[in-house]
Amino acid sequence: MLATREPQSTYAILTVMSCLLLTPVALTMEGLGAGRSKLAAASLTPAYTGWRLPALLVATGLLQYLSNEIAFQTLSMVHPITYALANTFKRSIVVAASLLFFGMTLPPLGAAGAAMAVLGALGYSLAIQQPQPEPRAPRPKPEPAPIDELQERVEPIGRRYLLTELTRAERRARRKALREMERAQREQERDERERVGA
Repeated sequence: MLATREPQSTYAILTVMSCLLLTPVALTMEGLGAGRSKLAAASLTPAYTGWRLPALLVATGLLQYLSNEIAFQTLSMVHPITYALANTFKRSIVVAASLLFFGMTLPPLGAAGAAMAVLGALGYSLAIQQPQPEPRAPRPKPEPAPIDELQERVEPIGRRYLLTELTRAERRARRKALREMERAQREQERDERERVGA
């Protein structure tokens, strides 16, 4: 059923099914006290109690679904490598913006990773702008030479014939022509014997 649908429809159905399957699990875990641990309680501020936290969870899920839906639309319009590099570049921008927003410093390893992502995206964009070499035209298949040309390249030796410088197709065509010639000669000799005997 899902194999015959479009990717966007399949993704939407799978998202709804996963939400229906995981919601009871999440509610059960919360009811058993997994969400009431001291660590979880200490991380919650009064602003995120009540209905505010579930509303934020729903908003996060919807935004993530919209992000993946936009990714489907974008991927159908660009090359997969282009999309992968743009996605990597996007993550670097998000990390840099979050560092500026929260006033944090980027560690050396993180800076090296961001620089590699930017340089990789730049190198790919420059590489695809280079002119591509034209593909070679396929070599034409040699056509078998006509019979009259083949006869000039055949040396008769008694009832056998030596074939010189012939391709496989030319040999096959020549053998067929020689068989027809021998059959015609035999019929001609038989007709002559019948006339002499008559």
